[in-house]
Amino acid sequence: MYKLIKQGNLLNYKEAEEYYLKVLEIDPNKKSILFRLLELNYYKLRNYDEAKKYCNKMLELSPNDEELLILMGNINNSLENYEGASGSYYMVLDLDFYNKEVREKISKLKVMDELVRYYREYIDIKEEYDYLIKNGMLKEDGFGEKYIKAEISNLY
Repeated sequence: MYKLIKQGNLLNYKEAEEYYLKVLEIDPNKKSILFRLLELNYYKLRNYDEAKKYCNKMLELSPNDEELLILMGNINNSLENYEGASGSYYMVLDLDFYNKEVREKISKLKVMDELVRYYREYIDIKEEYDYLIKNGMLKEDGFGEKYIKAEISNLY
């Protein structure tokens, strides 16, 4: 088993992943290998779905590991799953209420959530406006445009 681990560290990332997977066939709960696969997929290969799979497996073995929870939050954030990221970060706060890094991440997620909400509202209004123009129900320089602009400005 050690030989596979050592070989995995010396080869390129994809080959290393293959060696780590072989070790997991022998011992599916080997934390050090699961963590290497997690790191490899997250930091090097940018394969966030695979990284999430390994992180979930590690969290099954160590559910209160703050670093893993932060990493899971980061993975979800990379996958644009902001609700999942937020959930992971709040779990860290349950363990360490004063964790400054996580509090900053949550603040950024709240801002991102607001921006996404405003953007979606803008798109909805814009689609409605375009539909009204296209179907001759509104002239571009008429009252409707002023109304639409007022609705858009209310978003901000």
